[in-house]
Amino acid sequence: MEAMVLISQRSIVNWMVVLMLTGMATACAASRAAPPAQVLAAPATTVERAALYMAEGTRYFLAREWSQASQAFQQAVIAQPELAEAQYNLAVSLDHEGKTAEAKKHYFLAASLAPGNKIIWNAPPLLDVVKDKPILKNPPIQKNYPAVAF
Repeated sequence: MEAMVLISQRSIVNWMVVLMLTGMATACAASRAAPPAQVLAAPATTVERAALYMAEGTRYFLAREWSQASQAFQQAVIAQPELAEAQYNLAVSLDHEGKTAEAKKHYFLAASLAPGNKIIWNAPPLLDVVKDKPILKNPPIQKNYPAVAF
C-alpha cells in the first residue's frame, strides 16, 4: 500500500512538472507579438520590375504561402532596394515563416527608409525590437547631416 502511495505521489509530481513546462512554453510563445496580417501595396513610384514582384508576393501572401511570398518580396528588394514597402513586406513574410532574426533586419531597413510611415513603425514586431531602445522611438534631430542617395 505504501508503495502505491509513493508511485502515485511521483506521478502527480511528474504531471505537475509537465503541465508547468507546457504552460511556460505557451506563455513564451504567446508573449511574442504576432506578425502583421497584411502587406503594403507598391507606391506609384515603384519601378516596373519591383512592382511585378510586389504583386506576385502579395498574391502568395494572401494565399498564406509564406516562403513563396518571401522569395517574391526578396526579388522586389533586389529590383528596388530603397523601396520601404518591399523591405517591410519581406520582413512580414519572413516573420510568418518563423525567421524572426532575418525579419528584424528588414523591419529596421523598412523603418529607416520610411521614417514617417506609421504602419511600418507601428508593426508589433518592430515595436518589440525597439521597445528597449528609446533612442529609436524618438530619434534625435541632427542638423547638417549629409544627404543619402540610393
